[in-house]
Amino acid sequence: MTINIQKIPRIIKIISRSFRQYRWKFSLIILIGFLAGLSGAFGISTLIPIFSLLTGQETAGLGFVTNIIHRAFNFLHIPFTLPYVLVLTAILFILKGFIQFIGKYYTEKIYTDYGNSIRIGLFRKTLRASWPYLINQKLGYLERVVMGDTSMMATVIGQISSLILTSTSFIIYAIFAFKISPSVTIITTVFGIILFVVFRPILYKIRKASQNVRDSQKQIAHFVNENIVGAKMIKTSGTETEVIARGNVYFQKFRDNSLAMALLNHAVGAVFEPIGFVFIAVLILFYYRSPSFEIASFTVIIYLIQKIFTFIQQGQSTIQSIISSAPYIQSVNHYRKEVTLNKEILEGDAFTFQNMIEFKNVEFSYDTDRGILSDISFSIRKGEIVGLIGPSGSGKTTIADLLMRLFPLGRGEITVDGKNIAGIDLNNWRRSIGYMPQDTFLLNDTIENNIRFYNKSLSQDEIVKAAQMANIYDFIQELPEGFNTIIGERGIKVSAGQRQRIALARTLVNNPEIIIFDEATSALDNQSELMIQKTIENLRGKITMLVIAHRLSTIMNSDKLIMIEKGKIIEEGSPDKLLADKDSHFYKINNIIN
Repeated sequence: MTINIQKIPRIIKIISRSFRQYRWKFSLIILIGFLAGLSGAFGISTLIPIFSLLTGQETAGLGFVTNIIHRAFNFLHIPFTLPYVLVLTAILFILKGFIQFIGKYYTEKIYTDYGNSIRIGLFRKTLRASWPYLINQKLGYLERVVMGDTSMMATVIGQISSLILTSTSFIIYAIFAFKISPSVTIITTVFGIILFVVFRPILYKIRKASQNVRDSQKQIAHFVNENIVGAKMIKTSGTETEVIARGNVYFQKFRDNSLAMALLNHAVGAVFEPIGFVFIAVLILFYYRSPSFEIASFTVIIYLIQKIFTFIQQGQSTIQSIISSAPYIQSVNHYRKEVTLNKEILEGDAFTFQNMIEFKNVEFSYDTDRGILSDISFSIRKGEIVGLIGPSGSGKTTIADLLMRLFPLGRGEITVDGKNIAGIDLNNWRRSIGYMPQDTFLLNDTIENNIRFYNKSLSQDEIVKAAQMANIYDFIQELPEGFNTIIGERGIKVSAGQRQRIALARTLVNNPEIIIFDEATSALDNQSELMIQKTIENLRGKITMLVIAHRLSTIMNSDKLIMIEKGKIIEEGSPDKLLADKDSHFYKINNIIN
């Protein structure tokens, strides 16, 4: 099987588009490679005049190098003697080493800078992407692209830089070799081209093996993330053995694909070196009896040819790596394009809230076949506590999501003081809303940093005040480390009620205009729920609150209740008014519970 020639221009196009901003840096690498090759080739070529001075014989093999040295020495009034030529040789090789170091350093700098830049850019774009897009992506996929695929893509730019250094040095060495013996150089070049053609099928297989490795990595990333998140369920159900067995299938597949790719890569290197040695041996046998044979010139050209073969081998290996990395480049470019297309629009007018938020004939569906909300209309006055109640799946959380502008409306509008919220600056809007979900997100960090949540401008007094308002301050003070206590992954070291109150302090410290409690107390014990309710009561009239709940006790003190069923509002009013109406759904539910 041979590599599809039509795909090579496509791969080159992918690479050129991905790294076009680095073309000037590549130009500098070309210059560095040229200087390194020139100093190296010129340095080894000085062996010819050295041999001539040692033996007292004239050599005709590389007259242009000897002439250049003669002229330079005459200009500097340096005698053309063995010690001075040896010093020149040493200087040239030291210069070559220094230039190569600069080239390697610059290559590594490009590699690390690009990797850092692409990761930061993708992470920024990921967080700026719309919520509907993000919830449709697998966690393992996002992690693999942002970390794994970007690392491979950064490696490619380093490989391209190395290929440029190798190619420029190859050209210089080939020119010097051609000056010594055109016939040997031409034969070597033709032989190198033949080798490249012979190894083309392996390049194709390496690319396929790389794609298989990438697919295996994707499957493993998703599998591991999914089962780590569900580790508690796995343990409590006693299914560790079954999960491990399933994981072994993925890991074994990854092992087999990785081994296949490694064998193909190493096979090329293992074959290349002996082929080069045999080729050089044949050249020696062929030219040894030639009347024009000179040991000095032939020694130099053998060294140059050996270096040329080394450059060809390095170039072949680098090209293989670049080709095998093409799927990673495509993956990153595809993801970058997707998140850019799904970017949230942030710009808008400043947020102000003086009177009322209104839902006006709002409709929404996650897909065209199944409606979630239908003709939702209600208002929330500033400072009011509005309770949303209804069975699971009725659309309560969706209303909260729409208020936070996580999803676009299907129909209708949401306004604040008569102004459509879609025209308000998105960051400004969301920073004015505090969100308290049932499943609290906490960092594996200190309590203080969880309350602060990346806001470096907050003072210690503000953090303490927020903790007091959330009724968590006394608990924190009882801890040996106080606010500096590490609470573990997702707050595992504290209770559910304590996690919720830490999260509430995080919400309150930012002085939001609106707070959404989305089933925030549904999984708490009675005491923890009472403490959250106490905080809500203390905030009455100061902050506008939307409270979503299953428990009637959570919303009994609301100014207004809205009952949702199957995506529609079926009744609305104050708790007292609804309880006074024996035909209301709320009255019937309350009677059943009590």
